[in-house]
Amino acid sequence: MQGINIVRRPLTETEIDLLMEDIKLYPDLIYVKKSRFQKYKDAFILEEAGSFVGICAVYETGRWVKLGPLVFLRKHHGKGYGKLLLTKIVSEYSNVNMFISSTNIAVQKIISRLGFKEIAGYLYLPYKMIYFLIGHLYEHIHWKLITEFIRKLILMKRNSRKFYIKTV
Repeated sequence: MQGINIVRRPLTETEIDLLMEDIKLYPDLIYVKKSRFQKYKDAFILEEAGSFVGICAVYETGRWVKLGPLVFLRKHHGKGYGKLLLTKIVSEYSNVNMFISSTNIAVQKIISRLGFKEIAGYLYLPYKMIYFLIGHLYEHIHWKLITEFIRKLILMKRNSRKFYIKTV
């Protein structure tokens, strides 16, 4: 694909505003606070012809990396950008274990093809990763997340969440 660029940088305020508006329509992404997007100082950003397309945050914790949220602007869905971005990230982190979860069937197919194995859930992760995820949840839980979860649960069809790891 020509004109595609993957860079590591913070999101701009304009990009964050675009994501905040778009994720209201995502059944597979509950809610991400604007302040959380502002904290991503070294996220993987995919651009096309200089324009923002999507993001994948990466959390490093020892020998483990948690991927996500993985979010693309709605107008760019189904164009293969998720595969490009995830392939780049997996190649850059080939020397560590990785974890990702998703309800998005397209994402589930991509990560399965990239060598991730489905696991039964969070409780089947190593203790260090479980501890990280509990802290991550505690840091990001808020009323808007809870109300958006309930709204999307009632009004939108979501697929079941699946959990994947890739170990070295």
